[in-house]
Amino acid sequence: MKKLFCIMGRTCAGKTSLAKAVAESFNMKVVKSYTTRPMREGENEHTSDHIFVSDDEMKLFQGKIAAYTEINDYKYFVTKDMIMNSDIYVIDPDGYKMLTEYVKRKELKIELIPIYIDVDVADQEGRYRARGNTREQFWERYKSEAEQFSKFEEEMNDWWEGEYVYVIKNIDFQYSVKKMKEYIYERLNLIEKIKYKLRRLLK
Repeated sequence: MKKLFCIMGRTCAGKTSLAKAVAESFNMKVVKSYTTRPMREGENEHTSDHIFVSDDEMKLFQGKIAAYTEINDYKYFVTKDMIMNSDIYVIDPDGYKMLTEYVKRKELKIELIPIYIDVDVADQEGRYRARGNTREQFWERYKSEAEQFSKFEEEMNDWWEGEYVYVIKNIDFQYSVKKMKEYIYERLNLIEKIKYKLRRLLK
């Protein structure tokens, strides 16, 4: 059965950087989701982790959305084809909950494997401000996602009806990459493991 590794964590937990590093090692594809937010300074359609659409354009996807969330009034979403043709998805708890319900409702042959990236709030703020943002902007973002993440963290092991959630404490980036690669490798089938080992030998 196809597997989709769903990586969750608060803002500036290192989710996207970890996802890209692991995806490169395993030759995996990371979901590039749609969003209605504007491009940030220095961002373009080729380097961004998102596909940019307007609110009007989003209406064209009604009935096709597999997962959806809102951050600071901007919408983020993916379609069935996106998740079926990807291996890693950086997503928040609300989006993951919707995705699990969608997979069950549509009886899709895909296994969702949740991975949670934990990080101290001081590290979060430091990373957020290193991007050129202010302390006030960080806390505004932090508060906007606090409810769903606090609930998820409090009920980590039973929120998904007993589904195990693997947690990585992202204190050191290389250590976190190593732990995530080990966890993902153990969940690959035999052919995928052989391909991974061959790629390492050929480097």
